[in-house]
Amino acid sequence: MEKHLQTSGSISEKTQIAYIAGLFDGEGSVDYAKRWEYKPLRKKKYLVRRISCEIGMTDYSVLHWLHETLGYGSLRSRKVPEGKKPQWRWRCSFRESYTFAKQMLPHAIVKNEKLKQIVDHYNEGT
Repeated sequence: MEKHLQTSGSISEKTQIAYIAGLFDGEGSVDYAKRWEYKPLRKKKYLVRRISCEIGMTDYSVLHWLHETLGYGSLRSRKVPEGKKPQWRWRCSFRESYTFAKQMLPHAIVKNEKLKQIVDHYNEGT
């Protein structure tokens, strides 16, 4: 497995990865797209690749555990309308998404094709 993974003494590394993959399949999203973005300093549009994986939910403890277990990505609060439960988002982008995709791919079902796109994208350069 990847060097970033922090294992809990009572739960095997493989079980933790499978749990995270299931959580990601149900609650996560993959952004693998090309978009035109305007760069104000250059006053020009550029075609850019956006690659990220994220999971958003209201249970901070689950995302905190995921973040600590994987050892990468970012964990931030999300803006929500007043009166709504606080929301949290764990997110990784670009090369961290590649690491994440490689770890999740053997277990993912719903997001399998999108994760393959990320892995293939970075494997093309090697």
